[in-house]
Amino acid sequence: MPLVTLDDRVEFSEDVIAQQVGEEMVLLDLESEVYYGLDPVGRRIWELLIEHRRLRVVFETVVEEYDVTPEVLQQDLLQLVQELQARGLTQVVGA
Repeated sequence: MPLVTLDDRVEFSEDVIAQQVGEEMVLLDLESEVYYGLDPVGRRIWELLIEHRRLRVVFETVVEEYDVTPEVLQQDLLQLVQELQARGLTQVVGA
């Protein structure tokens, strides 16, 4: 799997249903019938990915909204996107 960068964009699997539950997001992969949970920050990132698709826009928005250093956010964001891709919930597309 190629490395994910902030210049990439994200596409979503048609087999995933997302539902907000409280402050969190629950993802259901219809193909595998496996549930995944995202904490409130993960939920916000998911919402921004749906809205913008481009990782750089998501990064710039989150760094403004949360008390986090750009270095930590970049590492955490790219790791989350790689995990979502590894589970088949998303696909990363180069810029």
